[in-house]
Amino acid sequence: SSQPSSVPSAMPSSMPSSQPSSVPSAMPSSMPSSQPSSSVMPSSMPSSMPSTDIFLCDSPVSVGVASMTDNKFVAETGKVVLQNTLSSGIFLNVTFRRTYSDPVVLTFINSRNDWNSVAPRVKDVTPNGCAIFMHNPSNSSHGAETVSYFVAEKGRYELHGGAIFEAGSHDTSTAHQGGDGYIGDQLSFSAPFQNVPAVLHTLNTYNNADFMASLATTITTNGFQIAQEYAETTPSSIVQETIAWIAFETGSGTSTGQKYIVGIDDNGIANGVDNVEYIIDYTSVGYETSPDLVAAVIGENGPDGAWARGSGTFSNTSQGVFAEEDQEKDPERSHVSEPIAWVAFESCSDLIQATSQPSSMPSESSQPSSSTMPSSMPSATPSIQVFLCDIPSSMGVVGLADSKIVAETGKVVLQNTISSDIFVNITFRRTYSDPVVLAFVNSRNDWNSVAPRVKDVTPNGCIVFMHNPSNSSHGTELVSYFVAEKGRYELHGGAIFEAGSHDTSTAHEGGQNYIGDQLWFTEPFQNMPAVLHTL
Repeated sequence: SSQPSSVPSAMPSSMPSSQPSSVPSAMPSSMPSSQPSSSVMPSSMPSSMPSTDIFLCDSPVSVGVASMTDNKFVAETGKVVLQNTLSSGIFLNVTFRRTYSDPVVLTFINSRNDWNSVAPRVKDVTPNGCAIFMHNPSNSSHGAETVSYFVAEKGRYELHGGAIFEAGSHDTSTAHQGGDGYIGDQLSFSAPFQNVPAVLHTLNTYNNADFMASLATTITTNGFQIAQEYAETTPSSIVQETIAWIAFETGSGTSTGQKYIVGIDDNGIANGVDNVEYIIDYTSVGYETSPDLVAAVIGENGPDGAWARGSGTFSNTSQGVFAEEDQEKDPERSHVSEPIAWVAFESCSDLIQATSQPSSMPSESSQPSSSTMPSSMPSATPSIQVFLCDIPSSMGVVGLADSKIVAETGKVVLQNTISSDIFVNITFRRTYSDPVVLAFVNSRNDWNSVAPRVKDVTPNGCIVFMHNPSNSSHGTELVSYFVAEKGRYELHGGAIFEAGSHDTSTAHEGGQNYIGDQLWFTEPFQNMPAVLHTL
């Protein structure tokens, strides 16, 4: 139940309390009530209308990432929920959170809500976005699935935290058919990796208008082989396609506050759909929600051909993977053990280069000095800072009525203090009646004293900034924020909170006894509550 009564007692089951481990159990009423059957659908190209599906990272509008110069961002991750296959006219236009020069896109189906074979694919890649879709080998329909994606600028980069990756693409008509020996096109990295890297790959074109996957193998520190993979299907044509690939140095850590893990493994246990799922265990990373994870098959131990797909196990601690086969020649999907490569970042990660190769890419600028700045108020121009939760556009989250959403959280990166004219305009992801905002500086990149603060709170947004007691400049910091509608509420899961504000001129001075204004909750809490507060 909730107080006040105008707030709903529970959120619809379609709204995940955090990132979902698979597809939400129910879709908003505006979405189709049931999945289409798996009867064979025509293989013709769908109409130009994209599917009305769910972005689990919202699409930015023009004021979304008013950020560090775009050329310092080299990659981003996200998830979408696809309701059906391209054969059923369903695809999703994803708008990148920034503009790239020459991007590549990886995809992976994390869930298994429909056990029929299906593969993810990408088309219409531009500097600003792409179309992501699923394709069934039989050109049929398919149930809703969760798909992670990873976008990167072509080139070789070292991220903040030390992770190294190289991204590229390859145009080829070389294709592997089930039952034949595997021979791919040989590619070389621009520089050797220290250890054998994890190589992920996805088709980034749809020239054949039919099913096709991709496969990388024979991976060394210097390069690998790559080709199209059509397994035991009978494609209508084999034409030149573009295969996107990214090679990641294996390991785990954090990059700009985003936890990640990269790995490769072959445990020698048959991992086909009719066998045993391979489990990627990332418990040690400590994700709070299911990460954005992309996996790929990187070998050809089985002659039938295969690609990687989620087994149905997907959470904040593990991802199950099968070596997926088609069911065209025969229905069985037993498969020998195939080596798997994977990369997982926290949901909606934005990745910034620390150094770059080639040298034409700019290196990270240094932090501003701590010299004293004038205490005058800044001009009306907001800082060019980083939103770690982008602002939704009209294609954002389809569904829940705003009146049922009572709070939201997010992070921003602030480059300096308000004394140095640096602040950030946050647009809330929904409209509130009377919101309050909490803020906290999570990081300590500059050891000088600084505090977070908020101003200009409206139903649609606010300004978040840092203030140094000496009215001086400060290094870049990561700031979390929490927005809530005033009132008392019980959330899904039973958590109870009460939000309010108080106008006062009462102030405490160091060395003096503390006497504050007395406030009362609308009703008692069962135990002593945690009280958070921000100007």
